[in-house]
Amino acid sequence: MVWPRLVAAADGGGTKTVFLIADENGRVLGAGRGGPVNALFVPEATAQESLAAAAREALTAAGFGAGRPVLVDALYVTAPGVTRESVVGCLSSLVQASEFTLSSDALSAFIGALVQRYGVVALAGTGSLAVGFTRGGQRLTLGGWGPLLGDEGSAYDIGLKALRAVVRAEEGRSQPTSLSTLIAEKWRLIRTKDLVELVYRWESPRGRIAALAELVASAAEAGDMVARGILEQAGRDLGDLAGYVLIRLGLKGEGCPVALTGGVAKAGSALHDAFASSVLKFDDTCRVVRARFAPAVGTLILALERIGVTVTAAVLDNLEAAARELSYLK
Repeated sequence: MVWPRLVAAADGGGTKTVFLIADENGRVLGAGRGGPVNALFVPEATAQESLAAAAREALTAAGFGAGRPVLVDALYVTAPGVTRESVVGCLSSLVQASEFTLSSDALSAFIGALVQRYGVVALAGTGSLAVGFTRGGQRLTLGGWGPLLGDEGSAYDIGLKALRAVVRAEEGRSQPTSLSTLIAEKWRLIRTKDLVELVYRWESPRGRIAALAELVASAAEAGDMVARGILEQAGRDLGDLAGYVLIRLGLKGEGCPVALTGGVAKAGSALHDAFASSVLKFDDTCRVVRARFAPAVGTLILALERIGVTVTAAVLDNLEAAARELSYLK
């Protein structure tokens, strides 16, 4: 009996890590999640534990017992700031691969969104960037500068703008917003001034602030105009990022696809509409499309490509089945 080959993929970012194990036909056998893995913002030990926790959960879900490491034909990992040695160190007792690739998250986000190497994709998670490919294979990435130098439109940027809106509302310098109450309840604040004691004492505030993007989306959906304005600005910023990639690659007028992916892509119509409008100002022939899969699935597709698998319609159907079952893969 010939057993199908196995591949594994880990997609890590500033807030969460997703680990997938699948067979060569794209059937996802197990999935797991862990915490933040961006070693530029969390200690190396935290990044390693996030990867290991996600891998353990995925392997358990796939039915692999504890003990010997699972042998896979390819392991593809995106983990910003993490070294190859660090990844091997935390995963070697769980997974061992014939071929191991450690890369940035730009390509996996692109492949997950468009399932091809042509077009432009803006990735907005805890941070933000945009990447594009011409038909000839030329690639350009803009953004990804981190919270001090960039990350416009990211979850962190949205969360920080929400906190600043709350502060301005408290002082009467801008209109009241339901974000004041929502954030106070989430962080158990008695008064707005307690924010100072809280955020400046956190060792790693980036993830906590980025998590506020979900509150902003909820508030906007409920009709809060301040929250809606924050999301609209984020959409414009992400659209500008994608638009500059499009122009610099010479894609204007080709009708190329442009997509938004990452956790922020789930923030609702206010952000999506602003994103589309901003992109179309750069090129009204391009097609703003929905991302097909989350970046984690793009990482899995790259792992499959490493063992020579052609991503056919049947493979994509199997990946779609997994995405329907696990919403964070969509």
